[in-house]
Amino acid sequence: MISTARRLTATAATASLLALPAVALSASPAAAVQNQKSCAGANVKLEAERDDNRHEVQVDIDNGQRGERWRIKLFQNGDRFVNVVRTIGGDDDNDIDLDRDRRNTAGTDTYKLRAKNLRTGGACTVKVSLP
Repeated sequence: MISTARRLTATAATASLLALPAVALSASPAAAVQNQKSCAGANVKLEAERDDNRHEVQVDIDNGQRGERWRIKLFQNGDRFVNVVRTIGGDDDNDIDLDRDRRNTAGTDTYKLRAKNLRTGGACTVKVSLP
């Protein structure tokens, strides 16, 4: 009887130790963050997602007017890494999609998007942070 009780106790202890990593994984920081706002007649979205030791940074400018040109600037922790002009059109979605991969730096990474509609002059800034 004692050996059965010890086996049950050992089995329960082992099961609780094996469950611990699953609990720790579920408590990890968010793997993706996004922020969006309406800007100069379009919907501007910035998303950053952790992928191993890198970040995938995505910009989407949706529902703009075909032919509109947008200046897109992206910053990571204050350092600019993108400065381009893109034109809405060429597909049926009337949008602009821009993807970049970035190195994960120590601490929290803050990404900032500055989008400016070159036809209207309307501009906005969108920020996200990955811990």
